[in-house]
Amino acid sequence: SSTTWRYNPPNGMPIPTRVSPEIEAPRTSHRLQPGEVFQVDEEKLGVGGVTFLKLAGNRGWLFDTKPGVGVLCVREGGGAAASDALPQWDRPAAPPGAAPAVGAPPVPGAPAPSGAPAAPGSGSSTTW
Repeated sequence: SSTTWRYNPPNGMPIPTRVSPEIEAPRTSHRLQPGEVFQVDEEKLGVGGVTFLKLAGNRGWLFDTKPGVGVLCVREGGGAAASDALPQWDRPAAPPGAAPAVGAPPVPGAPAPSGAPAAPGSGSSTTW
């Protein structure tokens, strides 16, 4: 059975599908536009917790996340991607600048959340 996904990239750019389930695989001539909804016939868990998505109609493969870029595709209807089944320690790291997960230990040198005490040695100024 197929699932429904939406291509929702952080950069707002179209993306060509791939000929195989690899981020660096050769591209096909088929492109998805930002916001486009598509059907997926197969999901394949790849290295680093990336879920590869085989588009219906033999239109190629995409991926739900790209390391260093972030989330590209989201499942419509609230279902979980294959990467969501991974234990927390096997999931891809949050992109730089993302807020830590709830309950995550503080990051050394990171500013304390508002209302929370600053970590020892973190100082009171922030450099951008």
